[in-house]
Amino acid sequence: MKQLQVNDGIQVFKSNNNNKLIIRNYSSGKYFTVEFQRSLYEILLFLKEPRTFDELKTVFSFLTSQCIDEMLSFFIEQKIVRVLEKDAIQKKINILVVGVGTTGGFTVEALCRNDIFKNLILVDPDIVEISNLYRQVYLEHEIGEYKAQALKNRFPQKNIKCYKQFVSNLDELLAICLEEDIDLIVQCADKPSSKELCRIVTSVCNILEKPCILNYGYLSNVIALPEFYYPNNTYNMDYRHDILDEELILSQILEKSDYTVSIQASFVIAEQIKNYIENKKPIYYQYRGYFSIEKLKWEVEKIE
Repeated sequence: MKQLQVNDGIQVFKSNNNNKLIIRNYSSGKYFTVEFQRSLYEILLFLKEPRTFDELKTVFSFLTSQCIDEMLSFFIEQKIVRVLEKDAIQKKINILVVGVGTTGGFTVEALCRNDIFKNLILVDPDIVEISNLYRQVYLEHEIGEYKAQALKNRFPQKNIKCYKQFVSNLDELLAICLEEDIDLIVQCADKPSSKELCRIVTSVCNILEKPCILNYGYLSNVIALPEFYYPNNTYNMDYRHDILDEELILSQILEKSDYTVSIQASFVIAEQIKNYIENKKPIYYQYRGYFSIEKLKWEVEKIE
């Protein structure tokens, strides 16, 4: 059942002469000025909480359905009011994260703090080392612990399960997914290689008909934009990717990505999952790019 609610970041003001309503949408940076109408103000006040259209018609029975429709159409078009799928709000899924190093560790923390999963499965054989501190999510007292276990210990109230192993082939990953009834896979590992693991994850998701988020990692202080893919879709990891017949013979990496860059991908991944759960198009869907440390923003290109 669909519900309506005033969007996040909306504030409504009344002009000092009581003639105007000023509606500011801080998310978009826009504002609208309309003639003051008590019924319009009361509808917005009523929609601070999720309401159905039938509830609106009942409470505001003195207004015609056409009048309410016109108000709502304007509010929705201007993103003052959002439409919610009631079932989607309550839905939580089983998520598998392959690799909980730099991007994966921050992603797990973001997912736990957003409370958007039913069960979280972590796959990583690595142990926290001194070199992981400061740049990754881990703390000094966690040195010597398995990374996956350290994250599980950090969020004891969450349903988290750890697999302290490498995933090196399709069968290994497929077995874990079937065992844990996985709904979505997030690829954040880099061994044996990010590209090879992205291909394994894609194949498993196509078999299971589940979506995935592929993270190609970073090179020095440049980090790739996480890419969301639906299963068995024309737009996939190979779509319009330049694949050359080449062999790497030199790679100059003088430093690894710092905290400012490393954490950015986790924000995108968490929002992509949240969008998917709410039946919305995932942020940056069909975009590819990288995070610019100079501009502190994602530089992206839409893939048609």
